[in-house]
Amino acid sequence: MLIEIRHEKPLGKRFDVYCGDTLLEGGEEYDIPAEGAALRFVERNPAVGKRWPLLLLGHFLASLFGAPDSLQEIGRSRTEICVDLGKAKGDELSIVFLEGGKSYRIEGAPEASERSRQEVPLPQVERRIRGYQIGVIALVLALLTAAIVLCVRAA
Repeated sequence: MLIEIRHEKPLGKRFDVYCGDTLLEGGEEYDIPAEGAALRFVERNPAVGKRWPLLLLGHFLASLFGAPDSLQEIGRSRTEICVDLGKAKGDELSIVFLEGGKSYRIEGAPEASERSRQEVPLPQVERRIRGYQIGVIALVLALLTAAIVLCVRAA
């Protein structure tokens, strides 16, 4: 079955689509049964990705320069949606994520139904934020200590 996956442009790719343990990529052909297949949509959380230190640095700097709630805006959970496809018509399936991932449309499987939608907590995000804050505070204290030592030696 040919799978097509599309996301709204402003937010880019927000969900990964899985069938069992297989990550589905748009525009690829997969051996998915025409009847009784289940898909799982897993939200991507940038705070768990490869560039999380840069993301946290950006939010930390934003919180210092006028956006006090910036660190609170980082998602500490991700949405997982399980969908039963029912009986697929034809050999093409199109999944379109709308409204920033709040809703979706599946074309090619008119009997598709949402089995569950849950928020899965990501405790590693909270640990990373706390560790980042502690690291920045330690760095600032080290710089202040070095500045005081240099001032005392100069006097």
